[in-house]
Amino acid sequence: MREWTANEIEPNKYTADDIYYFLTDIARVAPSEQEARKILILAIRAAKNEGGYSSAYVKKKVELWLSNGLATAEQVGEFEKNRSLRGQTGKFGQPLKFESGPSKPTVEQIDQQNQRMAKELGYASVADMAKGTAEKLSELRRTRADRFQTGAQRTADVLYSVSKILGVSEMTG
Repeated sequence: MREWTANEIEPNKYTADDIYYFLTDIARVAPSEQEARKILILAIRAAKNEGGYSSAYVKKKVELWLSNGLATAEQVGEFEKNRSLRGQTGKFGQPLKFESGPSKPTVEQIDQQNQRMAKELGYASVADMAKGTAEKLSELRRTRADRFQTGAQRTADVLYSVSKILGVSEMTG
């Protein structure tokens, strides 16, 4: 129970029973009661290290190890070591702590991408593309009010047409 609370796994009214059943299950395959206790302590610590906070996490570890025929703490340690080397993912599919995230693009890669985009969009250079983009944004800002007004008028026209089709004399909203 000390190991349980030391690893901040939430105790509940079933905790003592859970520990007893875990030990009983492990003792069936372990060569000694002392070895069974070691395996349970490893399960508690492993559950905590993987983000577990309840007996369900400990149970999952115990069941995994027993289903793989592990009977000693040494076998459990070897199994977990091999398991981590196989590239298992962490909690919720997130990368393990020793994996690195995506690398940042280099200045050269960014320049190449900008040149490729400029060419695809029909500009002679990246500078021309930047100038054209700035002009387009300015134009969109200038014509924003007109575009919204046109959109509102279009909506009103559609509503009027629908009301005529349906034979409704007055649309209320």
